[in-house]
Amino acid sequence: WFYQSSHLKFRHGRHSRAGVDCATCHGDMKQATVAVRKEGLDMKFCVSCHRMRKVSTDCTVCHF
Repeated sequence: WFYQSSHLKFRHGRHSRAGVDCATCHGDMKQATVAVRKEGLDMKFCVSCHRMRKVSTDCTVCHF
């Protein structure tokens, strides 16, 4: 779902272990049969969440 040109490495496991609920990005999963993006997952969305949770916003954490 991310543009290859963004050189992004996203790990669901890291977010799950940190307690980020699936609904944060995928919406209410109780009635869903397929996970879809709820939010426009862009840098603004991600950095805002990282800042709120006081975790790294270093570019190299997510980009290569």
